[in-house]
Amino acid sequence: MILRLIMQGALAAGLPAQTDVSVVLVPLDWFAMLRGKLIDDKGLLLGLDDELTMVDEAHVWIQEKVKALLEPIKLTPPVKVVCEEKLVELLLHAHDTQTQVLEGLFQETAKLSSELTVAVIHWAGASVYSLLLEALDQEVTPALIRYFQRVSQHAEIVLTLRLSNSALRLFLLNPTWLGVDQYPESGSEPTLAQLYLLERFSHWFHSQRQSEDTLLSYFSVANPIEPKLKNKALRQIATETANSALARLLEWPEEEIAVLTVTLPAKRACSMAQVDWVRRCQATCQASGLSAKPLLQATGLDDQSILDAWKAVGDAVMATSPAADSFRAND
Repeated sequence: MILRLIMQGALAAGLPAQTDVSVVLVPLDWFAMLRGKLIDDKGLLLGLDDELTMVDEAHVWIQEKVKALLEPIKLTPPVKVVCEEKLVELLLHAHDTQTQVLEGLFQETAKLSSELTVAVIHWAGASVYSLLLEALDQEVTPALIRYFQRVSQHAEIVLTLRLSNSALRLFLLNPTWLGVDQYPESGSEPTLAQLYLLERFSHWFHSQRQSEDTLLSYFSVANPIEPKLKNKALRQIATETANSALARLLEWPEEEIAVLTVTLPAKRACSMAQVDWVRRCQATCQASGLSAKPLLQATGLDDQSILDAWKAVGDAVMATSPAADSFRAND
């Protein structure tokens, strides 16, 4: 009720009370016109329940909805422009004020930065709107307590893993780019696979020299839109482009990357799970002195492998040993 009264009072300031271009002047109830389209009965902004996007562009969608609202109303163009400006300003203020309520709450209780709040709330299965709607109830509801607990738990994960707003949103909006489908379901929320792969991204970012935007942009490169994959030639270009980008990020020869990614379904590392596998292979190669090809050969050996397969791996291992270098020097 308080929000509604505030909104009605704000709408009354500076907006026309009736139409001005028809013979019969029609009264304009601005709150009634906005209700159900931009705000609810309590004055909450309905757009705060929209799906998560990479960037919060409240001004854009508020302006679009205000334009659509004003279009059929019989007002002269200059008056309509003024109405649009005033409504957008009012609704933007409502957006910021309502969002800041939760930003302040979770900053105080969970040490969560304001820029991460909306993404973390969505990750926890809620929205700014749903949380505020529950909070406006006269009593503390079980649903509100569950929301608060889930958001707080997800906030702790984000802070522990040192995830940025951009990284969290990227993987929430593109879950296949994380690669959780390669792991069995754990029955938890978030899943163990999500936690592991987000940790692997954080480890990757904090253990190298590139900017986070550069790392995140790799996943867009490795996952081009469908028209760019419609034939074999385009798919080959996508593979080579992704391999080249990953080679620069890992500071490893592109040829080594290609030996590994050719074994993947798309012939390129499309997800964090696959990038992490390439990174682990790289670390093993650097520790063992093997190149990617004999490493894969070694991991493919079993009790049914033929003698030549064992010999090829053995020769590769011996070629990296100091004894082999000494033998060649004395030969």
